[in-house]
Amino acid sequence: MPLWSKERVLRSCLSPRHAVAILSLVSAVSFASGLAGPSSGGPTPGLAAASFGAGCLALAGYVDFVRRILPDPLLLCAAVAAGASALESGPGQAVRACAVASAAIGVAYAVAATTSLGRGDAKLCGAIGLWLGQPLQAGVAVLGGVGAARAYALALPAAGRLNPGGALPLGPWLVGSAWWVWSVSGSGPAA
Repeated sequence: MPLWSKERVLRSCLSPRHAVAILSLVSAVSFASGLAGPSSGGPTPGLAAASFGAGCLALAGYVDFVRRILPDPLLLCAAVAAGASALESGPGQAVRACAVASAAIGVAYAVAATTSLGRGDAKLCGAIGLWLGQPLQAGVAVLGGVGAARAYALALPAAGRLNPGGALPLGPWLVGSAWWVWSVSGSGPAA
């Protein structure tokens, strides 16, 4: 299956029209949040790129929630957008963002080798590290996402929706936590 095919990107869980709507809405809200942030320097290409990256991450999280798989093309788009945002902030920030992404993906792959963490989740951690660009924020986002997924898993039996041995998608929780950290801190590569 080609990397950029509709099936590979959307995994038959929503139409291209709905995917564009989700991507556009999340990107617009992220852009507005970035403009309202404490360190906003106004509309910049870096903020636009980071906002597009947020939209790609949100779409990937949705697909993961529905199909239990993170689409590589969406993670790649998010990482490229985050890299562009970091580059717009200067070479020092770009190097730091790449270091954070490398550390995040390295740790996540090491954890994936011994736990049920998926390789897609490890790639997502790398994209989040590149998008946030700061080690503390990336760590808070990942730990927050894991904590939110744990709370969701603990709430499933109470709701009568327990799926013993079933996969629990971590992607939506990681994306939501990362977006929250990015919007609250007003930072990320574009800061």
